[in-house]
Amino acid sequence: LRKNDYEDESCDFARELMNEMAANPTLNLDIDKSFKSPMNIDLTAINSSTTEGQKFNEIYNALKNVPAFKALFVDLFQDNNRFNVKFEIAEHVYKNDNPALAELNAITIPDGINTFKIKINKQCLDPNGTRSQTKIESAKTIAHEAIHAYLNVKGKDINAGISIPLLQTKDFEECINYIYDSTGDQHDFMYTHMVPTLQNILSQLLNTLTTPSTRAIVQSLPLYQNSSQAVSLTWNWSNYFYYLSLQGLNGTQSFDNDFPPGSDALYLFQSYSTNAHANLDR
Repeated sequence: LRKNDYEDESCDFARELMNEMAANPTLNLDIDKSFKSPMNIDLTAINSSTTEGQKFNEIYNALKNVPAFKALFVDLFQDNNRFNVKFEIAEHVYKNDNPALAELNAITIPDGINTFKIKINKQCLDPNGTRSQTKIESAKTIAHEAIHAYLNVKGKDINAGISIPLLQTKDFEECINYIYDSTGDQHDFMYTHMVPTLQNILSQLLNTLTTPSTRAIVQSLPLYQNSSQAVSLTWNWSNYFYYLSLQGLNGTQSFDNDFPPGSDALYLFQSYSTNAHANLDR
C-alpha cells in the first residue's frame, strides 16, 4: 500500500472497530490482532498464563503476520467486510455441545449478530492431550474455523456477491445451494474453492511454527508412492501443505472422489499427514 492508501485503510478500520464495539459492548476487541486479521478479534477468554493459552497466542500471532491470512476473504470473494469472532479454549469440544456425540478439534457457533464464538479444544493445544496437534496443524484449525464463521455470516446475506470463477453471476445463497451436497455441509464448498488459499497461508508458516531439526526429521523419513513401497519419493513441502489444507474435509464427496478407499492417492495423503503429525513441533 502507498502511504495514503494505508492511512485510508487504517481510518476505515478504526471507524468500523469503534462502531462494532459500540454496537456490541460485551466485545473487547484486540486492535492489533484485528487489524492484521480478516475479522475483528476478541481474545479476552484466552488465559495467557496457561500453557494452552500461550501456545494459542504464539500460533495466532504467527498466523496474523501472514499477509494472505488478512486477505483471506478478499482473495476468495473480493470482499473485505469484517465480522466479529470471540476465541475460547474449552477442555473438550463436542458436536452440538453433546459429549455423547463426536469430539471435535474446534467448533464455530453464533454468539450474536455477525458475531461468532470459535471454541478450540484444549486437547489439541496440549502436547499430551488426547487430540494433540502440531503448531501448524492448529494454525490450519484456526483458519478453517474462521472460514466457517465467514460462510455463516455470508449465508445470511442473500444479496452478497461472490467472485469464484463460473459462479460470479449467482448470489451467495445460490452458490451455497449450487456447491453443497444434500446435507448442506460447508466442507464441500471449502474443498472445492478454498484449499489453494489455505495452502498458501500455511506454507508461509513453515519457518515460524516449525524448527530446522523437526523439518530435517520429516524430510529424512521414508516416503512411498503406495503400500507396496516399491517406489520411494522425496518429501515435498508443497504437497504437505496441500494435504494439510484437506484435513478436516475428509468425508466430503470431493475428498472421497479424489482419495477413494484403498487408493494410492489416499495412501500418500495418509503418509504425509502421519509423518508430519508425529514429528513437527508441538
